[in-house]
Amino acid sequence: MPCSLVATSLLAAERNDWLPAIVVGALLVLLGGWFLRMHLAAWRAPAADHTLGDTERRHYRRQFWRRMQASSLIALIGLLLPAGDQLLRPERVSQAMAAVFWLLVLALTCWVLLLAIVDIIATRSHSQITLSRIQQKQMALNAEADRLRS
Repeated sequence: MPCSLVATSLLAAERNDWLPAIVVGALLVLLGGWFLRMHLAAWRAPAADHTLGDTERRHYRRQFWRRMQASSLIALIGLLLPAGDQLLRPERVSQAMAAVFWLLVLALTCWVLLLAIVDIIATRSHSQITLSRIQQKQMALNAEADRLRS
């Protein structure tokens, strides 16, 4: 009885083997679209702030483009997963063509990871510089307050 249940499950999974690719692909497309929308909304504040210096504006512009690129690639990968799963079946294309396609998808995924790492490093560096400036201003204000008190 258990063997027939396993065999039936395997046959059912074989008939519905497209489902995981569709689900994961759809989730990635939705996630990428949501990220794009969030980055556009977040960009409006720095884009409209005319008090920002050139360095700050450049940082936010680069951050915006990095994040838009990564989010777009996430959505693209979400489209490529089910498309590749359906179109690149062994009976339809050569193994070499399928391998090249999946290597390109892997390269896109690595590029998204690289963009994420660069974004983390850039954001951390920018935050540390900004915090240092704030601390310097705070020390200057404290010194001025001490001078005025005495």
